[in-house]
Amino acid sequence: MGTVRSRLSQAKEKLSANWKNQEEASEQICKQNQEWNEFYSSTFSALHKHDTYKNKFLSHLKKDIEIVFSRHQRNSGSWLIDKEINQDRKFGSWFTPVNIFRSGTISVIEG
Repeated sequence: MGTVRSRLSQAKEKLSANWKNQEEASEQICKQNQEWNEFYSSTFSALHKHDTYKNKFLSHLKKDIEIVFSRHQRNSGSWLIDKEINQDRKFGSWFTPVNIFRSGTISVIEG
């Protein structure tokens, strides 16, 4: 749990720094951020129940996405996310987003 909190803290710091480095939060940027927040909220809330949402989310990811786990293990490929979703469905336990923060190419989804 401590490692997860540490990684979340690091991600929030990076997100905050990225946000502060922007010249000005234009209306366009705010609109894009809101659209991405809505995308994550809607897909995460249903991807474990409906294949349409799962497929929408998986198609959003790069095929060679790099994933860093809490113990600093690394793996790559959207297939891994698909596998995890299927395991979540099988065992009935999954991530539920509470807050979503986005700036540039960095997204932090708290649950």
